[in-house]
Amino acid sequence: MICLECGKEFEPYRSSNKYCSSKCSKVYWWKNNPEKRKTSAKKSSRNNAEKRRERQRRYDNKNVEKATIRVREWRRNNPDKRKAQDKKWSDNHREQRRQSVSAWAKEHPENIRANGHKRRTKITEAGGYFTPEEWLTLCVACDFKCLCCKKKEPLTADHVIPVSKGGTSWLSNIQPLCKPCNSRKKDKTIDYREP
Repeated sequence: MICLECGKEFEPYRSSNKYCSSKCSKVYWWKNNPEKRKTSAKKSSRNNAEKRRERQRRYDNKNVEKATIRVREWRRNNPDKRKAQDKKWSDNHREQRRQSVSAWAKEHPENIRANGHKRRTKITEAGGYFTPEEWLTLCVACDFKCLCCKKKEPLTADHVIPVSKGGTSWLSNIQPLCKPCNSRKKDKTIDYREP
């Protein structure tokens, strides 16, 4: 008799035998029953969800780069599911999220500052933004000194033409001033960059 799967000739041990081995039988069934296969896989997945998650965790721990790429790709391709997942996690972990955001803000004050300026100019529709790297370059150029009082104080980004008067947040409209000088300037248009 000839096996329906591999085509080899074999001696059947029963008259109803159509395959040379159980492996060929399974392969033949697998190829020719896609709907049953999907249903069976879903059922198995539901019944063994915890085992599947554990197996995935072990694989991800061994293949960190592949796992990172897979997760990023999924998040990029499923923005609505991602937002729902993130919201659900945030709602269930409010305190943990608050601490995480607070810690990140302390480690990245320049990002917070840049995002704040970007948000303000977006509201006034003046436009423009600068990156933390551009801000750092500007601070290095003035030797981390306030352009108004010439003291080495923690610097803040000041708009030469204030946002309230239509000034943008492009770096060409930004000058580094210490907090007291920035507060004294208020909404005046003063360019301390000029000699």
